[in-house]
Amino acid sequence: MFGVNLKLYDIFRKDLHLSDDKARELVDTLDESLGKQLDAPVAQLATKSELKELEGRIKTSMYVVGIVQFIAIIGTLIAVVNFMIKK
Repeated sequence: MFGVNLKLYDIFRKDLHLSDDKARELVDTLDESLGKQLDAPVAQLATKSELKELEGRIKTSMYVVGIVQFIAIIGTLIAVVNFMIKK
């Protein structure tokens, strides 16, 4: 048992008047439950290679969107100039 678990064990045994077996079982159950909850977020973390891959995809998407916007702006300018010339 770790230090915190030992403190919990003492609290359950002395203050709540549980038997040694019940206090140990309760501490083990709490420890197991908290361990599972803490391990779950760690499993969801991305690796460096996954982050690099994501960075590349984001940059590519940004460049494509920028090019499309540039083409739309140029097309709009050409249309406005063409409209002004024809009048």
